[in-house]
Amino acid sequence: TGGPRRRPTTRRGVGPAPPTAVDASDASILAALEKISFPAAKRPAIAAEGRIARGFQLGAVCHRKRGVGCSDATRPLAALCRALCAVARRRCPDLVFSSIALTKDTQSPLHVDSQNVGDSALIGFGAFEGGELWVAGAGARRAGATPVRFDGNSPHCTLSFSGRRYTAIFYLARCHAALPQTAGVYLTALGFALPEAPVARPPPPP
Repeated sequence: TGGPRRRPTTRRGVGPAPPTAVDASDASILAALEKISFPAAKRPAIAAEGRIARGFQLGAVCHRKRGVGCSDATRPLAALCRALCAVARRRCPDLVFSSIALTKDTQSPLHVDSQNVGDSALIGFGAFEGGELWVAGAGARRAGATPVRFDGNSPHCTLSFSGRRYTAIFYLARCHAALPQTAGVYLTALGFALPEAPVARPPPPP
């Protein structure tokens, strides 16, 4: 009473949540992504000219004030987490990952993901042309249903594209070793492939 009802959102402005039933198919995941209102990304480094970078994190993150834990969007989007993790485990069975970066219509300029450890995997959703992932030393790779494996610490960027482009980037956060046990148990139950032992970032080349 007393005015219009507000749409439900998570603490970072992600909302509304997709249906609780999301299966591990590209069509179901895409339908869920299209129901989410993506916030503007916090990282200015991933905003390219002419586009607003939109995205958020699922899984393990390092909060500036609260330390290491689950992102604010993880629990509200638990069904989507399960579906995405199932896809990643099926298509990249050897990948370890603590986190998922979801983006919408984001064209990233050349950058490195200094807070990532080891291999990442990118899967694209939606109807778009172009938008390949370019990685230094490896060239351009199509961002579609087949995962693109790459080292986030190598310079990489998104090539220009048209259409609606969503991506899910599965990666191991550098802070994963500090994840509280309760959070680790919860993420494992959702399907995140946490390593059995902490993975150290390799030293820089001499």
